[in-house]
Amino acid sequence: METFATKATRSSLVRDILKLFPKLGGVGHKGQSGKLVVLGGSKDYTGAPFYAAISSIRAGGDLCKVLATAEASPIIKGYSPELIVTPYDEIDFSKDESQEKIDTLKSKLKFYHTLVMGCGLGIDGEMKQKNDPIMLKQLMTHAAETNMMLVGDADFCHYLKSSKIVMDLYTSPDEALRIPERTILTPNIMEFKRIWNSLYSEDYDPEYSLIDLYESLSEDIGELDLSLSISQDVTRVANSLNGATILKKGLVDIISDGNRVFYVKTKGSLKRCGGQGDVLAGTIGTYAYYAKLVKENEETVLESFTKEENPLLLAAVAGSVITRMACSAAFEMKGRSLALPDILENYRVEEYLESLKSSI
Repeated sequence: METFATKATRSSLVRDILKLFPKLGGVGHKGQSGKLVVLGGSKDYTGAPFYAAISSIRAGGDLCKVLATAEASPIIKGYSPELIVTPYDEIDFSKDESQEKIDTLKSKLKFYHTLVMGCGLGIDGEMKQKNDPIMLKQLMTHAAETNMMLVGDADFCHYLKSSKIVMDLYTSPDEALRIPERTILTPNIMEFKRIWNSLYSEDYDPEYSLIDLYESLSEDIGELDLSLSISQDVTRVANSLNGATILKKGLVDIISDGNRVFYVKTKGSLKRCGGQGDVLAGTIGTYAYYAKLVKENEETVLESFTKEENPLLLAAVAGSVITRMACSAAFEMKGRSLALPDILENYRVEEYLESLKSSI
């Protein structure tokens, strides 16, 4: 069995997480703490984009817009008055009016900080399989050109592994427009396996045990040595995707941009109700924007990262920690009866930050 050694200290990571959050002084304007767009929702899946969007606000963001298909939008709009919900018609790129429609969608991204893609987007239907990758490519390219951060979850991971159009954004430097360095991908174990199998000829067959890893790590968050096989799997995929940040979800969340590897094993919920991945995606969407602000602020000095290093690693670590703390608090109250709304009700970020601060 491998010995799982860590590098960056827990204390330095916690102090960096605390520095990630902008101060609330009462003098800021609406949107200054984060404005997100969630692209998702379809006929069968209306809950996922709602949970991602509302979580981005619960995590600390100010505003969130949901871009969803025309049939899903009124349902999502009925869930909460907090959200801006904008419908769009499915785009058939074989028709002349497609460019006008995609330009209209691009205009909806104006003034927003992060684009979260894939939550409930859906993959069923020949037209969707053909046209959604083109839509994603155009929106992502536009987002990168306008300095937005990107989060890809759920059905986005499907299109990443199944569509050359989307994969080329991460594997072709000439077309990338810095998209990889702006992206956090949040695959679960099956989604990670599918991405792996689309990149490499050998099947994904990990040589390590997450249970062994969990039991071997004495701290709840930290850094893993690059020589470990569990590190090499995630770093290999991240490097193949030109440095996109990968958060591989599991008993222990493994996070890497190909250069460094971090883990989070903070206690979460013992029940895995649906929607927790959407909550994580929305939370990370907000923190990706915060990480961008930290990188741009010369006065903010992190202990675990240099200004040249990828700030999205810290956003992913923070998102994982806060989401797990909320899930744990909700599970303590509801146990087996836990449902996703209970987790949202337990999004008490200020309380969790104080708990982290007092733990060092």
